[in-house]
Amino acid sequence: MSFKIPLSASRIKTAHNCSYLFWTRYGPMKLPDRSNSGALLGGLVHIILECLAAPRRRRLAEALIKSRNFIGREKCPVERLLVKLLQKAGILDAPTLMKAESFIINGLSHDFFGENKEGLVVAYTEKDFDIEENGRYKIRGFIDRLFLYEDGHALIRDYKSSKETYKSIQEGDLQGIMYCLAVKKLFPSVKTISVEFLFNNCIRRLYFYE
Repeated sequence: MSFKIPLSASRIKTAHNCSYLFWTRYGPMKLPDRSNSGALLGGLVHIILECLAAPRRRRLAEALIKSRNFIGREKCPVERLLVKLLQKAGILDAPTLMKAESFIINGLSHDFFGENKEGLVVAYTEKDFDIEENGRYKIRGFIDRLFLYEDGHALIRDYKSSKETYKSIQEGDLQGIMYCLAVKKLFPSVKTISVEFLFNNCIRRLYFYE
């Protein structure tokens, strides 16, 4: 029986680590994946950053960047939303709340609007892609932040809420490769692409493609 499974970086990693887990999770059975608290927290942080990326919330994002914190601030909508999300996920406690704040502030503080480079044309948040190439492969996923510039450059930024850091592209960074492939397919006029993985400890891995 033929069964085509769309690939992503995380799915390829799962297949590499355990083919049986990959098949049961993404194959015909589609058994549910019970995310751990770290994965849940990462997802909630992405939701907050996506909300703050909306143009109408720029003033709020800039205020948070300037203050460097929001927990305990009176009538802060970001804290209210974060507490609500953590409660719903069943992982609300003081350490988790502070950790989430740290992730969010770190994400906001690193060129959040993509304007450190001149000539910004358009910015995307959670840009989705679903690409199939002549029946050879099918990939899909989301790019946290994507900025396109007048000179044909594309900047991809991916937010990480884990302690894991990626090896260099020469050592096989599948996620970076897939993101670049997706951007070239979506925007053929793009000439150069850089990819940033932003970790909470401020270690950044920058890859450049021509």
